[in-house]
Amino acid sequence: MLASMSQIDPRADAPLVDWSDLGVSGLLPTGTVTLLLADVEGSTRLWESQPEEMTAAIARLNRVVSDVIAVHHGVRPVEQGEGDSFVAAFARASDAVAAALEVQLAPLAPIRLRIGVHTGEVQLRDEGNYAGPSINRTARLRDLAHGGQTVLSGVTEALVLDALPQDVWLTDLGTHPLRGVQRPERVVQLCHPDLCNEFPPPRATTDVVSRHLPAQLTNFVGREAEMHDVRELLAANRLMTRGLVGRFGADHRSRSAAGGGGAGVRAARSAGAFHDGYAAVFPARASDVSGAG
Repeated sequence: MLASMSQIDPRADAPLVDWSDLGVSGLLPTGTVTLLLADVEGSTRLWESQPEEMTAAIARLNRVVSDVIAVHHGVRPVEQGEGDSFVAAFARASDAVAAALEVQLAPLAPIRLRIGVHTGEVQLRDEGNYAGPSINRTARLRDLAHGGQTVLSGVTEALVLDALPQDVWLTDLGTHPLRGVQRPERVVQLCHPDLCNEFPPPRATTDVVSRHLPAQLTNFVGREAEMHDVRELLAANRLMTRGLVGRFGADHRSRSAAGGGGAGVRAARSAGAFHDGYAAVFPARASDVSGAG
């Protein structure tokens, strides 16, 4: 089933365009669709510091995106998101991945794009726009990426694994929670010899990462040297066991070191280091750990 679409976002500075003039289909695919969402990293800062360069770069980006989407049989919904972002939909996941690669390879400096690609069932909000969980999940997936990086969901990975563009490979980034989305997502990175393939861990917000820690009702004061030692141990080990007399003090120190609620500065220091999240487990009695090695 297809729904008609005949114009671009009327809020754009450019005049209205008939997509058929650009060789792009005037139909939005429905059912199971692969969505590509992208935005410009640090867009506000770039507009403030390099307005002339950004004007030229955004014009170049629009031309590249229109051409690439047309070549790979994609379409763009009427609403393109906020700021310097764009959305595209593809009937085939392999076309979406090929389009993402081509856009990332284009000379767009000083622009660096964050791209997320996800496949799922979509709902039409109206004849020219999508709504619902799939486009929300794609947006949150994109939010994990850094400038110049393209990330795919596990669903899309399974569909394209045997049909990747030439010289492309996928790197497993693990499973990550997505802001406002109940189910975490397996994330892979699209890699190519002509792209930057080394990035920091996927972005994560503190409220997502620290959700498995109990809330602290008071701030932890003192023991800075001990807290430093605990954080060093956490950075080097997957599991740390604290056997201390006086349960409440031990609980408070452990949560503060991990970045639990109420720990303020300590949360900021540590939360970003644990991108897969963390959890605290507290035995009820000392005898519970008597056999621990």
